[in-house]
Amino acid sequence: MVFNASGVTYWNQPLTPGVQYQIILVALHWQDDEYKVSCAKLQYNVQTNLEEDGGTGAEWAALLLLLIIPAVVYFIVRKHVRKEGDTLELKTDDVLYGNRSDSTDNVADLDLEVDKLSVGPKLAPSQKFSHRLAIAELEEYVKQGLTSGELQRQHALFPRGQTHPWDYGRLPQNKAKNRYGNLVAYDETRVKLKKLSEDQFSDYINANYIHGYSTPNFYIATQGPKRNTVVDFWRMIWQEHVQVIAILTNVVENGKLKCEQYWPDLGQEVTHGDISVLNASTQIFADFTFRLLNVTCKGKTRKIHHLHFTSWPDHGVPLYPQSVASYLKKLLATPPGLGPIVVHCSAGVGRTGTIILADTCLRMAAAEGYVDALGFLQQLREQRANMVDNLDQYKLVHLVLLECLVAEPSSIMCDGNLGKHVDKLCKSGVLLRQFNRMRDLRWQDQALRSTSAQTSHSTAQKNDSKNRSEKIVPGDGGRIFISRYPYEDANSEYINAVYVDGFRIKDQFVATQFPLTSTVGDFWRLVAEKNISLIVVLNDIDEKIKNVCKFWPTEQQVHMNPVPYLKVTWKVKVEALCWTTHSVSLSNSDASSNTQDKIIHILQLNGWKSGEMLPPSTTMILELWEETERRHSGKGPIVVTCLDGAKACGYFLALAFLVEKIKLEQECDVCHAVRMVRQNREQFVPTLEQFESLYRAAVSYLDSFQTYANFN
Repeated sequence: MVFNASGVTYWNQPLTPGVQYQIILVALHWQDDEYKVSCAKLQYNVQTNLEEDGGTGAEWAALLLLLIIPAVVYFIVRKHVRKEGDTLELKTDDVLYGNRSDSTDNVADLDLEVDKLSVGPKLAPSQKFSHRLAIAELEEYVKQGLTSGELQRQHALFPRGQTHPWDYGRLPQNKAKNRYGNLVAYDETRVKLKKLSEDQFSDYINANYIHGYSTPNFYIATQGPKRNTVVDFWRMIWQEHVQVIAILTNVVENGKLKCEQYWPDLGQEVTHGDISVLNASTQIFADFTFRLLNVTCKGKTRKIHHLHFTSWPDHGVPLYPQSVASYLKKLLATPPGLGPIVVHCSAGVGRTGTIILADTCLRMAAAEGYVDALGFLQQLREQRANMVDNLDQYKLVHLVLLECLVAEPSSIMCDGNLGKHVDKLCKSGVLLRQFNRMRDLRWQDQALRSTSAQTSHSTAQKNDSKNRSEKIVPGDGGRIFISRYPYEDANSEYINAVYVDGFRIKDQFVATQFPLTSTVGDFWRLVAEKNISLIVVLNDIDEKIKNVCKFWPTEQQVHMNPVPYLKVTWKVKVEALCWTTHSVSLSNSDASSNTQDKIIHILQLNGWKSGEMLPPSTTMILELWEETERRHSGKGPIVVTCLDGAKACGYFLALAFLVEKIKLEQECDVCHAVRMVRQNREQFVPTLEQFESLYRAAVSYLDSFQTYANFN
């Protein structure tokens, strides 16, 4: 089972030798006219043998018995103790092996409705913890804390689950207001709504006040509203004079409803009880969407900033802290007004606690030059259960603090002086320091990666014959899978291609190498399966180079059948000064009979030889990007390809990110652009020559305007 950014993909294949796997037992049964699911995990990972060690059938049988026997006992016992009509569930305390306190699974994130047995609250630590740290010491501390296990030790100090009374939220009249039965608002810190005259229990909402840095009740942490609590949510927003809402979940994730959409689409207005909400404006970026909502109650209108982080994976954390850092900077720059900042995800504990902890530390750093993540984590746990629910979230907080507090500023305002500023950076050696610094930060980019990276590289090695370079292969982030063809060939799902984010759009691009003569079929299967309509070819097709071939039909060879069920047909060729446009049609005999032939446009840049690091001119590559934007239909990603899938691709993609940021935010930040596109392919922008050229390209882009007032 593999989770990725676009959903969940399932397939059966041999386990990779020498890699650790987490074992999760899933029980599925039919009850009350629907399937019920229960999950339990082994506390310790299981590592497969190395290939040369083999592994006997007896060893595997023993392992299976080890897994099955306790699982059977576990489920039988649970079946007998649960009450009639209850859903089979995994309690916060349930772990098959090991110390319970080491578990980092978020039960709520597994979408299990839990009805706890008669178990009282756990004991919270009586000792007060704190670790004040100067900003100057932060980088070395985090680096050591990750390798030594100190951050893991700190996170394990605080028990998961209930540690304070939550009796009011457990009353039968309030039970349905909780999204998850094992996450209820603590009585002492819960937000109390003004009671409605007809309902004495209408003061309950699953929300808790959370202290901020030096300010009591600076935040409200709450769950994503349910259909039956949307009106209560807006009652709370109005009652508490909230002007900022930070939302960290999507409405639907992996096919499951995580949060009711309580806001209207752009330009629309909805009414919830006595409150009407108008979506006045929306700004969409790759990782977040910012909305301005006009909220009206009894003739009075307030403006509320709705800051929506949209790319947090459902079961995990963002692999890179840059996007979270950008989001937090926006949150910090948004005035909270008179009321608390409302922060919510689906359960209101994991992602919610992560953002609150990071934001609190950043406000402390601004005031004192120190941070105390440990102390504030304890404060969070005392006010709401399971805040910063797992270790990876705690690690992420520290990496985000590094990104916000330690990283050298690299953003330059776009004005008439940008050219002079860039000249100064080059002469002073700052550009070289920036470039080397990005290499030194690789440990931060690797910190949240799991053992899946080993799996991906192992898979790439098995498919070595499909890679132009053994050093440029897909890692764990952004790897693309195509369907098996033939199905019996497990390796036929592999292609040397990765997704790359644009500035506004997640997975806007697919970066890939020129197909080998043996992988042209894989390339066109990728085009067909990922709904591709635009291909950008950056290098000249030099068939004198080994395994390089023309991979689309031409006027001389009109038809091409890369695989038996796909047919590519040449349509037209249009030559321009800087590029040539080839239009072809793609027909798929395996698809539905109603499927029409698809037109694919291929933009081929003229004159960029595969051995050269830079394009023939900056003007050409800028105009190619503008043509790419103009031609793209907005449906499906854009394929960007060069000889090795890295040198020219990385430069073009970083330039596209840079230009879009300039247009939207009027800021030039080459470091940010390069780090973002490198997320899924670290070989992008490999030389100082390309890095400096991106700065020059930004200057050229601005020089093409008469004024610098507005680039939108």
